Amino acid sequence: MDDRGRAIIKAFNLWAADYDEWYTENPSLASIELRTVSLLKPWGRGIEVGGGSGFFSLPFQAMVLEPAMGMASLANQRGLDVVIGIGEQPPIRDSSMDYVLLVVTLCFLEDPMPTLSSARSLLKQGGALITCIVPRESRYGRLYEEKGRSGHRFYSLARFYSVKETIEMLRSIKLEIEPLASASLGNEEEPKLINPMDAEDFGFVCIKAIKKTA
Repeated sequence: MDDRGRAIIKAFNLWAADYDEWYTENPSLASIELRTVSLLKPWGRGIEVGGGSGFFSLPFQAMVLEPAMGMASLANQRGLDVVIGIGEQPPIRDSSMDYVLLVVTLCFLEDPMPTLSSARSLLKQGGALITCIVPRESRYGRLYEEKGRSGHRFYSLARFYSVKETIEMLRSIKLEIEPLASASLGNEEEPKLINPMDAEDFGFVCIKAIKKTA
């Protein structure tokens, strides 16, 4: 693990409660993001990689894979099954999951590809990888990047991606992109299902990709 990776884990350890407070301080936006994930219908046995405090895992009773002990402790307090580990080398049996969630995780990885490849390995054939991002060119993406440049303790460590870049990464590991993604603008408007290539301006986008082959 490189210095940035260690710095990210340290930040989420030290300020886990501060990060988790965002959900209680922004309940409307947090609820909309949760409904955005739900639109893609995670079902069966699943795990959230980089699941943090378990906010997104809880409604689906997904396992949480998390390297930061501070965040893992919060997920444990939510009654979730928690595994300490990193997405690049998850201590989970291959082909054991119906779905894998990655919710605003890619931006905190030095290189997303090893984690994406490992996530694919965890999926059963026909299983779904649901990857949620804040698109770099969206209003929220630009806002968070600006906060990062100003020294924000979390966003200064993040690297945001576009929807197109995310789809290219998913295709490169031989996953089939579903024709509809879920997206929300980040206001009071309900999330919707749209063509993923039309989602760049949305504040929160979830892309569903299927493991068709072993």
